[in-house]
Amino acid sequence: MKKVLYLICAFISINMVLFAKTYNTCKIVINRNENNGYMNVIESLIVIEKRENNNYTVCSHCIVSDFEILDDKEKYNRSDISLCGGERITLAVDPGEYRLKCITPMEKQNNYLDTNKQWESEYKYVTLKEGENVLLNIYPLVDERKYLGGWILK
Repeated sequence: MKKVLYLICAFISINMVLFAKTYNTCKIVINRNENNGYMNVIESLIVIEKRENNNYTVCSHCIVSDFEILDDKEKYNRSDISLCGGERITLAVDPGEYRLKCITPMEKQNNYLDTNKQWESEYKYVTLKEGENVLLNIYPLVDERKYLGGWILK
């Protein structure tokens, strides 16, 4: 009886491997270098949407496959998609068309610049084919002398 159960389990496992759809074959790496001072602790939340049927919807097949603090050899686990200064995140996604943007809601700004608005970037559009990867960087919006309260994603 044990042999029969073992053979059935082996058969099911082999078929699952052979016929399962391969997900998350592309990577989106998002890097946020360190900034000056307090700006490093202000989180930039990453919104990722996938294009399906000519509409963009929040990505449901996005997996955080790697998160690291730059210049740190430790491996960290992270499930949310936000970055502070000096952090990098790798997202495993399916091939397709995506748009991404960074936001920091007013309640997450800790009254840093008193801008009275949500900080956000413009959308960045990315098309990924099977096995392709892309590297994006987040920068704070600045003029010649100061932070303006916003993000640049490129």
